[in-house]
Amino acid sequence: MIFAPTNIHGIDYQIYLIQYYLESKMPNVWACNKAVYGRCHETERSGTKRLEVNVNGKEYSEPFVNDKHSVVVGFRVLSRSVTNYKLTATIDAIFTVNVFDALGTTDYNDEKVLMQAYDLVNNCGLVRNITDIKTGVDSVFSGLNVENIKHRDMAPMMVFAFTCEIDYTQELC
Repeated sequence: MIFAPTNIHGIDYQIYLIQYYLESKMPNVWACNKAVYGRCHETERSGTKRLEVNVNGKEYSEPFVNDKHSVVVGFRVLSRSVTNYKLTATIDAIFTVNVFDALGTTDYNDEKVLMQAYDLVNNCGLVRNITDIKTGVDSVFSGLNVENIKHRDMAPMMVFAFTCEIDYTQELC
């Protein structure tokens, strides 16, 4: 299931295209309940920073604390720039996966899940480069409060992110 705000533009539209691709291809890889969220925003509540996503107009949610889905995907914008007259961004495609549910087995084959997710992101044609792989809650959610999601680092759960470069507009000139 895709979760995205209405009336999306710019980087949110490019991320939506990636969401749509991933959501359409994931059933071929993982036969479990999946949720693909859009751009996550760093928000501060009660003095702590969290990642939240706009799911419907003014409604925000913390996507990575959701236990209803075996696979949860969301995107974090790390930086933006103008390169060769195009708006570009470096983003993290963040995955939290219940390995047992994703693979339909009780074998904890986290490396298989990581490679399957890499192939999904790499083959979507909407990212230019995958420049880094982060694993573990502390690495993926660096600088954020992880109290609500620290259990995601224990089997059968795993957390990882692919750092990617994307273009999100046509040429500016």
